Amino acid sequence: MEIQQKEKQTKFARLKDAIYADILDGVYQPGSFLPTEENLGTRFNASRVTIRKALAELKDENVLSSIQGQGTRVTLGTNVTKNNFDMVAVLAPTQDPFFQSFYSAFDDCVEKAGGLVVLRPDRNQQISSPDFYMQLLKRGIRNIVLWPAHGFDDLELLEKLRIVGINLVFFDHVVDSAYADCVSLDNAHAMKTLCTWIEKQQFKKVAYLGWNDVPLSSTEERLNAFIKYECFEHSLFEVSKNRDLDKQLETLLAANFANDFDLLFCANGDMAISAAKAMQKSNIQLQIVCIDEFVRDYFPDIVAYGHPVKKLAKKVFDCLYDQNSKETWQSATYNIKGKLHE
Repeated sequence: MEIQQKEKQTKFARLKDAIYADILDGVYQPGSFLPTEENLGTRFNASRVTIRKALAELKDENVLSSIQGQGTRVTLGTNVTKNNFDMVAVLAPTQDPFFQSFYSAFDDCVEKAGGLVVLRPDRNQQISSPDFYMQLLKRGIRNIVLWPAHGFDDLELLEKLRIVGINLVFFDHVVDSAYADCVSLDNAHAMKTLCTWIEKQQFKKVAYLGWNDVPLSSTEERLNAFIKYECFEHSLFEVSKNRDLDKQLETLLAANFANDFDLLFCANGDMAISAAKAMQKSNIQLQIVCIDEFVRDYFPDIVAYGHPVKKLAKKVFDCLYDQNSKETWQSATYNIKGKLHE
């Protein structure tokens, strides 16, 4: 009897997981109808009782809904899903210089709410893989923070994730979606603050350095905000994040760079560190400004705009908490201001 009961539970869980997977893989689109109970029973070799039990539970979860006279269909991704806060997954670029400070602050928030953070490094573009999210679903994890290292362009997947009951918050990357909140540094304020400082210090010839292979919203936001600021002459340069940054900066600065500019504006702290090392090596005198205050631990002369890490982490937590607790929810983007360090 006990073995039979376990077999029923296994079939029941397998059926639910299969429907989750079919939704994430696009077999069943939002609003589309599932096969009949008879067809599902044949496919999964399950009794009608097991099929009905699984479908009933998925309806309770707002994954499915019944339409009288038509059948059972996949819901739309606008439902509110109230999950427990036992576990929260964070998919993040663990090599990022300020990852540890963010993770520590966010972990404190989750721990105070009685939860546990499960860290998953962002490897091999798994952020866009339905299989990755199925792994989390099977472990009962439905609260997820996404910190993309290389952007996120599969917006259709977000609705599917929402349908199967996953609450999502993007950090450090903004997407135009009704199915996830976004929390980011206020890049417009950061650029205005740094450009105002440059103007007050009367620097006249500025070189701006950005990424050419990092498709994050912050990359574009920072560049566009800089271009709009017209109080000094400027030139634009790009480097690759996937190549040796130190060598790229040494080559760039060696090309008579110091004679053409009096300030280097780095869109990222990694660039600023490599630029400062290259200048030391070549005995070049050039003021550096950047976003990311951690650089001042190594090069105090760099003027930097800092991430308010604790505020960012708290807002990410608040977004997840609201998605789990409010009767109604609408996605929003939150831009958090930092401050100048000089």
